[in-house]
Amino acid sequence: MSEYDKKILETFSVLDMLKLEKTFAVAFSGGKDSTLLSILVYEWLRERGIKGKKIVFVHNDTQSELDILEDYARYFLN
Repeated sequence: MSEYDKKILETFSVLDMLKLEKTFAVAFSGGKDSTLLSILVYEWLRERGIKGKKIVFVHNDTQSELDILEDYARYFLN
């Protein structure tokens, strides 16, 4: 198993602790880390066959980010 696959399984095992929660939030800045986490949450839900969750993405335009990152964040979240 590759290191990449190990990290995904590790992330999924952390997310598995949320299985009983109906709602949870993901902070989303538009950067590479929060984008990857958002994709992994989606993949976790899909792979585990989990339905009925309310995922709230929290994004705040601090007006200190590059315009291109803010544009990407808004595009990704829509």
